[in-house]
Amino acid sequence: MKIHVVRKQDLKRDNRGNYSTRIGYKEGKNQPRFNLGKDKQQAEQRYNILRNLYEENLAKIRRDNKRWKIDIPEIWNKRILRYAKQIEKGNYESIFDHIPTEEPDDYVIRFREFQADFPSLRLAPFDFVFFADGVRKLEQLEYQRTDSFYHDLKRSFVVTPEREVPDKVIAGTFYEAIDAYIADINKNGEKLSDGMLKPSQRKRVQYSEKLKEHSDCSLSQLNYDKCNEFFSYWRNRPLGKRGTQLTKSSAKHQIDELTRLFKWLDSSSQFAWELPRNFENLSKKIVTTEEDHSTASLITKNSYSPEQLAKLYKAGDSFEQLLLLVGLNCAFGAAEFGRLTFDEVLFNYDHEYKALLKFETTKADSFLRALRPKTGVFGEWYLWKETVTALHYGIERAKKAGSPYIACRENGKRLYNESVANPQQATASIWNDLVAKVQKNDTGFPHLPYGSLRDTIPDLLRQEGKSELANLSLAHGKPFKADTLLDCYGNKPYGRLHDALREYRNYFDVIFQK
Repeated sequence: MKIHVVRKQDLKRDNRGNYSTRIGYKEGKNQPRFNLGKDKQQAEQRYNILRNLYEENLAKIRRDNKRWKIDIPEIWNKRILRYAKQIEKGNYESIFDHIPTEEPDDYVIRFREFQADFPSLRLAPFDFVFFADGVRKLEQLEYQRTDSFYHDLKRSFVVTPEREVPDKVIAGTFYEAIDAYIADINKNGEKLSDGMLKPSQRKRVQYSEKLKEHSDCSLSQLNYDKCNEFFSYWRNRPLGKRGTQLTKSSAKHQIDELTRLFKWLDSSSQFAWELPRNFENLSKKIVTTEEDHSTASLITKNSYSPEQLAKLYKAGDSFEQLLLLVGLNCAFGAAEFGRLTFDEVLFNYDHEYKALLKFETTKADSFLRALRPKTGVFGEWYLWKETVTALHYGIERAKKAGSPYIACRENGKRLYNESVANPQQATASIWNDLVAKVQKNDTGFPHLPYGSLRDTIPDLLRQEGKSELANLSLAHGKPFKADTLLDCYGNKPYGRLHDALREYRNYFDVIFQK
């Protein structure tokens, strides 16, 4: 039978300024009135709860009618209406009553059954100690019945004799948990202004789907040993689709997502699964191969030489030159460049913290100050005069196009569109076209991705033993959570980074020679 749905109404104020409405029916076909207060947001919240509660009330009546074959009027149950009247006043937590002769385990069973029938209610036991005693008794009963059930299954060889007997039966499978986890990401994950998941969240969905490389199992079997088996699979970097071993980075992504899945599963009310004891001690250290050792001392990031960059710079138009200089000067990738706004560029800026940072600067200098998009880490970069000129061009171009983003198309649309499957593709396409221009006259000219610019100066810093400055240049570190900008500079040598960037302008001087 179709369940009646209470039509939603627009709440209106009465003569006293209160939001009030009528929901459902009680004896004599009277509709009870609910006064929901003068605050509209609170009134809407109470109204939605009451509507859901009345629908749950009707659903329970219809189930009882069908079960007991009796005719119960489809009106407010008196007990539920009392709870509704508490919600009307803003008392959202309801104490579940106790029958004097009732044992603790019977009380817990009745409590759980009532909560299942009326999920809109926020129930609390009349006595938490009494309730906890009931939970313990039911757990003991569960263990006893589970043990007996599994021994029967083993005797009949429905399950193998060596299978460990779980402490309790947990409904659901590992694959069902993954599907529910993905649904939770789609529902609650960080979204863009158009409602689509951010690229980082879409990646999480992909990593979660890949976890189905494991064989499915019941959640009852997902104990400490099984969790360790799953982690070990990714720690040992299995073969990918191309028949090559998974990179350390890819394996780490899978381990991180598997960890998040287990922790979500432990906290989710959809499943009764809990993290096994000593879960935090499970090894997640990724195996290093001989090939890793053989290349450890080599430069793993390829980058263009100053002479090669000069060819690219001279072949580029004004926007392509802007793309090159920001990527090189500020160690930016497509995401950082694509999110760059006008207010993040500080032209003719005498740095307010130059004394603290111990470096020389005047109003003739310019800086770029931004948060790294993915991690929220603060970063700041001294700008070469050529980068300043390019940024002036980029800002004027963006203003004419009506875009707040420097990286935009001629029509004002963002170059870095996070709503598409691969937001970096548009930037990569422009960069590839620039490289192709050079390759027409120089067939031996190498093709490196736009991201190679991001690694150029950090690699130079590392070769000079300045790894700390390299990390600052890449904006690696902890997310920005400070109350003031001054906190960003504490114990971080931004002054030394700015001095290094100023000096590297001479290293790349060949780029700008005519």
